Amino acid sequence: MNKIQLALVDDHQMITDGLRHQIAQEEDMELVFTALHGADFLKQLQEHREVQVAILDFDMPQMNGLEVVRHLKTLLNPPQVIIVSMHKQAQLVKELHAEGIRGYILKEQGMQEVVKGIRRVANRETYWGEGVAELLLKGAQAENDAGFAVQLTERELDVLKLLPSGISSKKIGEQLHLAASTVDTHRRNMLAKFEVENTIQLVMAAQRAGILK
Repeated sequence: MNKIQLALVDDHQMITDGLRHQIAQEEDMELVFTALHGADFLKQLQEHREVQVAILDFDMPQMNGLEVVRHLKTLLNPPQVIIVSMHKQAQLVKELHAEGIRGYILKEQGMQEVVKGIRRVANRETYWGEGVAELLLKGAQAENDAGFAVQLTERELDVLKLLPSGISSKKIGEQLHLAASTVDTHRRNMLAKFEVENTIQLVMAAQRAGILK
């Protein structure tokens, strides 16, 4: 079995020890290295390019999570990034996502939530931990969309209602008895109809339009 190669970056020893212990119990994961801060992580990454997923705290000495993510964009085939943080500001999550993170998990959610996120992100999916999608919706600025009308099919509406939960296309398909590829097609069609670029923007646009509450 090819194990998911991981790096863990956090200056809190208790968090690092807890995640290290949890990862050691997962048969499909391997912790390549840990780092205390962003600069240390980037230095070690030069020698460990096999890392597929990096779990980063946001508040770190020398370089914060956003600065690290921006630096990773300059590298060839950088690891996918999950931010694990106590911050609950929607604007911060949106900014990090715009810079390329694949997941955001609140520290209060525990180790199993991180493990779940690692598997999803390693599969090139985006993962919002419990409460993060709702956080983004609540933090969206109200806009006046009077007269804005988008016609969605019944199936598109079914898919749309499940998007804020952050579950994968496969899981949505299982609930709606659809193939994951069909769910992805509905998602792409809605992105085009709303003229947005990603799922977060789609959910927020649907909320502003009154389609999602």
